[in-house]
Amino acid sequence: MQTDIKKVALVTGAESATGAAIAKRLSEEDYQLALCCGAGKKEDVISLPCSRTYEVDLTSEAEVQACVRMVVNDFGRIDVLVNNAIGNPCKSFEETTAQDMRQAFAAGILPAMLFTQQVSDYMIQNKIAGHIVNASTDYAFEASDESFIASVTSWSMRGTTRAMAKHLAKKDIKVNAYCAGDATPEETANVVAFLAGPLNANITGQNVMVNHGRVMD
Repeated sequence: MQTDIKKVALVTGAESATGAAIAKRLSEEDYQLALCCGAGKKEDVISLPCSRTYEVDLTSEAEVQACVRMVVNDFGRIDVLVNNAIGNPCKSFEETTAQDMRQAFAAGILPAMLFTQQVSDYMIQNKIAGHIVNASTDYAFEASDESFIASVTSWSMRGTTRAMAKHLAKKDIKVNAYCAGDATPEETANVVAFLAGPLNANITGQNVMVNHGRVMD
């Protein structure tokens, strides 16, 4: 009887510096890793033992569905989802265009919704008490005049995280977000490892700031 089954974490936005730090940190916790990146970004993804990289259009429902199926087929399970994909160009309110806003929501909010729908369905069907961690910034608590887009999308992810957590709590799936500010990718990765790990037995619906006290709720 097999008793040493390793847990599997799916990380989106794996081509970013924070994505690489999260992948490294979770590998230290002995997770197998499904690292998802945007099209043409595979060479930017860190190579780690027990990891596979998947290129996917994060805005395509069909491609996200196919990606999650491939991960389950390759690894046999998914225990953790880290929605790390994010895209917040630094523009003021006056500089921001309608296309900027569409792209920002398509880069972060939409992928988080699509991956969470697919992965949570899998977890529910297979009775996995999983963890989902979303990416945000501390602008979710204090808006920035210099970065209108990041302020809007971070507030949106704050609400998205709570709505997901409310819906999935009864299925024993915990949903939280890290809200990065004045922090290194490695510091952020440590918070993700806690939120996604076994020590987090009852925390859900929280937006955890990682910013050395720059902003406090």
